[in-house]
Amino acid sequence: MASYRARTERTTASKDTGSIWRTLARAGVVALVALAAAPAPAGADTIRVSNVRGRQLADGTVEVLYDLSNVSAGGAVVVVFFSTGGGPYNIRPTDSALSGDVGPGIRNGANHRIVWNASATLPQEFSSTTMRVAVDALDPTGGGGGKRGIAPGITLTMVRIPAGTFTMGSPSNERYRGGNEDLHQVTLTSDYFMSTHEVTQAQWQAVMGSPMPTSCGSSGVGADYPVYCVSWDDICGGATGSTCTASSFIGRLNAMTNTTAFRLPTEAEWERAARAGTQTPFSFGDDPGCAVDDCSFCSLFDTFMVWCGNSTNSTQPVGSKSPNAYGLYDMHGNVWEWVADWYTDHLGTAAVTDPTGPSSGSSRVWVGGGASSVAGACRSASRIDASPSSRWSWRGFRVASGPMTLWEAGFSGQFTLNIQPHDPPIESAGQLTYLVPASAHITGLSGTNWVSDVVIFNGADTPAYVNLYYLPGNNDHRGIIGKQVFVPVRASVKLADVLGTTFGQSSGSGSLYFGSDHSLVVASRTYNNVPSGTYGQFIAGRPTGAAIQSNQVAHLIQLTRNHDYRTNIGFANATDTAMTVTVDLYRSDGSLIATRSYPLEPYGFYQKTDPIGTDVSDAYALVSSSTPGARFFTYASVIDNRTGDPVCITPEAGTASAGHRLYIPGSAHVNGAGGTHWRTDVEVQNPGSSTARYTVELLKRDQQNSSPQSVTYTLAAGHSVRYTDALNAWFGFTGAAALRITPSSGTIRVTSRTYNATSEGTFGQFIPAVPDSAAIRSGGSAPLVQLSDSASTTTGYRSNIGFVNTSGVTITVAADLFDGLGYALGTRTVTLRPYEYQQVDRIFRSVTSQTLDYCYAILSTATPGGSFLAYGSVVDNRSGDPVYVPAPSGE
Repeated sequence: MASYRARTERTTASKDTGSIWRTLARAGVVALVALAAAPAPAGADTIRVSNVRGRQLADGTVEVLYDLSNVSAGGAVVVVFFSTGGGPYNIRPTDSALSGDVGPGIRNGANHRIVWNASATLPQEFSSTTMRVAVDALDPTGGGGGKRGIAPGITLTMVRIPAGTFTMGSPSNERYRGGNEDLHQVTLTSDYFMSTHEVTQAQWQAVMGSPMPTSCGSSGVGADYPVYCVSWDDICGGATGSTCTASSFIGRLNAMTNTTAFRLPTEAEWERAARAGTQTPFSFGDDPGCAVDDCSFCSLFDTFMVWCGNSTNSTQPVGSKSPNAYGLYDMHGNVWEWVADWYTDHLGTAAVTDPTGPSSGSSRVWVGGGASSVAGACRSASRIDASPSSRWSWRGFRVASGPMTLWEAGFSGQFTLNIQPHDPPIESAGQLTYLVPASAHITGLSGTNWVSDVVIFNGADTPAYVNLYYLPGNNDHRGIIGKQVFVPVRASVKLADVLGTTFGQSSGSGSLYFGSDHSLVVASRTYNNVPSGTYGQFIAGRPTGAAIQSNQVAHLIQLTRNHDYRTNIGFANATDTAMTVTVDLYRSDGSLIATRSYPLEPYGFYQKTDPIGTDVSDAYALVSSSTPGARFFTYASVIDNRTGDPVCITPEAGTASAGHRLYIPGSAHVNGAGGTHWRTDVEVQNPGSSTARYTVELLKRDQQNSSPQSVTYTLAAGHSVRYTDALNAWFGFTGAAALRITPSSGTIRVTSRTYNATSEGTFGQFIPAVPDSAAIRSGGSAPLVQLSDSASTTTGYRSNIGFVNTSGVTITVAADLFDGLGYALGTRTVTLRPYEYQQVDRIFRSVTSQTLDYCYAILSTATPGGSFLAYGSVVDNRSGDPVYVPAPSGE
């Protein structure tokens, strides 16, 4: 991955009652980057913000200092965002609360200074909150191949267009002139504002609470691409371009900003802004040698506009080309733009003042050309019409506001509006949805204190806007409103204690539902938080398309209910329809314990405490629903009654039939650091109707395993068996190893638990077997997220990464290591001999001395014919408790 064009450094501040900021100290990487800039091309210089530091001044304001380098001659746009309580960077101070070296035109140099009047920005309830600041810089021209990014909170920048007189239309000799471009003089008596860019898909989502319509097909999709396929009625829907319906984009924008100022520009206002003081066909002039009636490439046109000569039949991110003299981007091409006026074939030749077009009509005007248009259609005077209800792949808009008297007296230049994202209902969560079946912020049995952290990873080249919903209890959650989270380009966001901080819950538990138009990796950890450290379980966020469907059966194996352990079973409904879930509970010999049924409300969550109800050392559950259209998730939480340590068991246990291989990527019978005693129990279930026969092979750590030691067993249909301390029981082996299980007849499901056995109880991690088909193969890659690594060995966490070569050739695996925001820290390579298992402990220490609160790795191999499995083991340095984080299969 390339580095970001704009670098960001962070500081941390403590803010006490009666004092805005008392201390300001350097910290590690944190949640969000202020502007998620585009990746830099190879060899390009990157703007860099560094040496960020700050302090509270005597008058209560906050001073932030930073250094800036690699800025082009035009200067950088510097922005600053703040975060409270470890949350997203969603506080952007108003311009009036900031002074100093912030905004456009900031040049190279050390000790740049920003002063923030924090007391004028923050509400009183933040008076004892930890604060963090992000400073970022952006090349506004996109020089060096960059492009404009989208900021958290989603900004809409407006630029002032001066009043004055200009000539509208085109002369009779202008190339590609239309017969509806009457040349006439227009006087605009008031200054007004125009958005510097066409309205983007992210801005549309933020205001409307749902993505743009998809009925027009795909013509460029991404947060910073222009919105298209929107009708005039979608945008305004009223009688004029300024009196818009409450449900339209402009109606909602005005309601969100408590104003009536935003509107569509009139046709005359749009053309004056497009011309930017010129009278040539384009605001940048013309080149008679360039064709305007076909798609022939032209260097001059390519500098300023997206048209059929350079678009490859797709829109481009807004601001990809150079602006006109008024600072407006994409006035020529990219998308045609709706304006306020009703259409008329003839504007007339008489001089007019502040024209607004005909008072009625059957069609509205759109102007400026689009990505599929020939250059002539992108001229300043170009105009066509369409029904106000119609939608098209290349048609969007920009907004206007004013006149200036609606804004503070004496204002000039430009202003930036911070649009607070609209939180959509769950039914409009996004095209791609995910569900974490269990989360908590609650006091449990035996003095346990349960908390859940969530990590969202966006591996795409465009920012992601993720809608997040908390679904507590078995309630009907249709129409529930969630929260929106911004995830930068190729970055992770950690939501620590998500129920407490994001949703303000003082006590509760439930499932978490995520929606976005981006493909994501969602992971979580629910843990018992006590003074001696944390004891937790990994819970993956699963795509709702992978939910258990009607009449499918999910297997939960490796369950226990006795003096030492208890088992709870939970369910999460992924649909807006009520259903009934049935649980058949069996002993390991296949004898039925009980059948229980539980109703589940739309988007409901339910956890049943102690469903087994009788002591049994080894049990399993078959979970299903016969409700038509059912889609749900289930899990079991097996908790050590002595330590309170949980293991989350999911149905994703590896399943294999004859001739297919399963791997347990890590197992142990070893005494480890800090007096730990690591053991592995393996559970095998036969879900079939005939006896299964299977062979287990020992793949010892740090050696090639072409001829491994093996044992063979049989298991009756409907039975399960638990091998306690399996490495010792099977092989008399001391050490760490991976296991390969291959059935020669029948079908088996396999899970395992590796744990630290102490005199007080066990602290473990659930490790399901993985089929060979899930291996990361040559040319593919997979992200490993939710990692954390402390520079200290007594606080925080350490992250180990394990690898198993599933091929018969020696391979080299590359682990590209990144901090949470996607900044490359370095690459660690691992050579694996045939079927070798290795674990690299504290892998991030080989590339950085930083403490990383959350970080990730991208794993791959380029060895022809090579394939491997991988996992992360995140260990609490205080408690020694590990959490197993599986790497997804390679793409």
